[in-house]
Amino acid sequence: AQVQWHPPFLTAKVLLPDGRAFDCATARREVYPRPGALPQVEPADALSDLSRRDFTVNAMAIALHPREWGELLDPHGGREDLERGDLRILHQRSFVEDPTRILRGVRLGARLGLGWEPGTAQALQEALRSNAFDTLSGARLREEWERLFREPNPLRALEMAAEWGILQALEPLWDWRPATRRSLERVPGLLRRWEEWGSPRPLLPWLVWHLLLMGEMADEEARRHAARWDLPRRPHRVLAEGPRRVQELEALLRSSARPSEVVFALEKVEPEWILAALARLGLPSAEAQVERFQREWRHVRPWVGGDDLLRLGLEPGPRFQEILREVRRAQLDGELPHRQAALEYALRLGKEETPC
Repeated sequence: AQVQWHPPFLTAKVLLPDGRAFDCATARREVYPRPGALPQVEPADALSDLSRRDFTVNAMAIALHPREWGELLDPHGGREDLERGDLRILHQRSFVEDPTRILRGVRLGARLGLGWEPGTAQALQEALRSNAFDTLSGARLREEWERLFREPNPLRALEMAAEWGILQALEPLWDWRPATRRSLERVPGLLRRWEEWGSPRPLLPWLVWHLLLMGEMADEEARRHAARWDLPRRPHRVLAEGPRRVQELEALLRSSARPSEVVFALEKVEPEWILAALARLGLPSAEAQVERFQREWRHVRPWVGGDDLLRLGLEPGPRFQEILREVRRAQLDGELPHRQAALEYALRLGKEETPC
């Protein structure tokens, strides 16, 4: 096994050869130097460790020592809260000290079917009114936000966040209309099918969900929004240009586009934009076009190459790329039945004076 140590937090991750991993943590207490900051930790006993947790259902421990095997340590009533279906914080300023606990609560609630108990709900609303998320760095906010979309049911988590005003606190311009919810419902199936279709391009599933929440956000607002999350270059571009790009793809896939139009458009764009457009459209015909692009059309290459153009007596230059692109277009659209037809078409194009 391999061990990844994190000394500042007194934690470690153990990576097993079969791919499994588990986290280890020293019993510790923590102090937040300011709201939204990472905690400062020091060793402590088990009771102190449990008292620093976010929710009572997370503040339980089971003994592993043979003499105490299976004994439950539950100083805050977490088992009873779990049976009642309650999410309860351990102290009133919990969400203010660490607003990421709000999103962890949403994840727990969606996963376990829990709801905020009244005192916790009041503390949540107070934290949202004080703009608690503004105290978080973009990196910390993004890290917890991404985890929400690794849950078994991200849509349920989003519904809980919307119901309690958490989505609006994160971004007032996010779109939570019924049409958006229907689009979000399509995402899990689209992600599975995208994997089945095969794609060499990297895909970050959480960005697909995120783009749908952005809806038809204007370019300037989309750029502002993307900057908040402290993203690497590609994900930043996905969000900053996303709403406009998704709408352009919707228009293309809604129409009776030729195969070449689909290929030349989809080859240039981020996969998250394609999936968001499909989710918004919800059209089997659009999905069929993208599936053919993934499985078949994108693999089509011209039957002629640069050497063929030289043998045809054409002068080398930038025009070669125009000719090869046009031959590929004609192949995709079924206008060239075989290689000889492609060679004749390329020669005809080469003798034309005007560009393709």
